[in-house]
Amino acid sequence: MPRSSDYCHCRCGTRVAFLKDYISTNDELNFENKGIFTDMFNVEVPENDESYHQVVDGKTLVDTFCCNCRNRLGRKFIAVPQGCRFEQGQFLVILNKLSYTNGHDLDPYEEDLDQDGGANIDNQDGDANDDNQDEDANEENAADNQLLVPNNGHIGRNGNI
Repeated sequence: MPRSSDYCHCRCGTRVAFLKDYISTNDELNFENKGIFTDMFNVEVPENDESYHQVVDGKTLVDTFCCNCRNRLGRKFIAVPQGCRFEQGQFLVILNKLSYTNGHDLDPYEEDLDQDGGANIDNQDGDANDDNQDEDANEENAADNQLLVPNNGHIGRNGNI
């Protein structure tokens, strides 16, 4: 079961995506404060209503709304030309319309992906180094502890996001 910090939320608090489904974007999208999600849920995508469709550079997109508050979160690619860097079914999302579980905005330039707002509890040993009085061992343990920070499921993500 995913932890509550593994979700992205609409401004109304509705869970709409997993953080693991946020994929790296290029500088152009970062400049526009938009990002790509491979999947979303609790959203309404009126694919059959052409009044919500827009064709941009040969790609057909449809507006995507939160199912709870009807806020427009972005668009879904429903048709893309062959060789396009985007895939059919992906979502182009306006990042400042989403937040982490802790209420902070999604930011394409954010480097700290710890969404719990604190230290990594799973990797804290408490007084474990107090029992070990060997200086070299403590330095080695400190180096090892820095390697234990999880990537929070962001495999393949740009480390600058």
